[in-house]
Amino acid sequence: MSEFRKLYWDTTCFICFLNDSQLEKDRQYICADIMEHVDKGNVEIWTSSITLAEVIRPKDRFVPTPFPQWVAPILGKFPAAEIELRRLWDFFVRRTMPTRMLTDEELAGIRNLLTPRRVKTVVVDDRIANAAVEISRTCGLKPMDAIHAASAMTLHRNNRIEVLQYWDKDYERVGHLVPVETPERISAQQGFKEVIQPIGGVSARLFSFDKEE
Repeated sequence: MSEFRKLYWDTTCFICFLNDSQLEKDRQYICADIMEHVDKGNVEIWTSSITLAEVIRPKDRFVPTPFPQWVAPILGKFPAAEIELRRLWDFFVRRTMPTRMLTDEELAGIRNLLTPRRVKTVVVDDRIANAAVEISRTCGLKPMDAIHAASAMTLHRNNRIEVLQYWDKDYERVGHLVPVETPERISAQQGFKEVIQPIGGVSARLFSFDKEE
C-alpha cells in the first residue's frame, strides 16, 4: 500500500468488536483489517479520550424483529418498499436497544485495543468542548457525537486526520466541517481470509497484534 491514511474513529468503530451479530461481524472484518495496517505503519488512528467511557455499555445483540402492525397496509399498497422499510425499521430497533455492561474480559480487550501504541487520543479541552456545543446546537448531534465531531474537526484542521469514520450515526450532518465516511477494507479481499474468533465478544486477532501485551 502506497497511501498513508490518517483516520478518526468514532466509538462505533470499536463497539463493533463487542457484538456478535452478523452485521457486526462484517464490520469487524473491515475494522480488523484497518487495525492490521495500523500495526504495519500504513494507518494512523485517532479517537477521543471519552471513547473508553462510551464503550463501557455497548448495545445488546441485535435480533431482527417483526414489522409493527402499521406497516402491513403500506406493504399491501407498495410491496416494493419492503426492503427499504426493513432497513429503516432495523436501524430504529438498533438505536433503541438496551445497553449492557462490559465483562472484565471485554474491558481488558478494549483497553488493549485502545493502547497508545495502536490508537492516539485527543483530550477534550475547552476548545473542543466549546466547538462541540456549537456543533450540537447547529447540526443537531447528540452531545457525545458532537464531541467526536469537534475532536475530528480540530484534528483535521491541523492536518492530523483526513476523515472521520463511523457506523450508523448522523455525522453526514457535519460533512461540511470534516470529511466523513464509513470504514472500508484496505487489504485486497483475497489477502484477508482469517476468521475472527471473539473472546468474550472481543476479536481474538486484536490480542495477537502485540505479543508482549
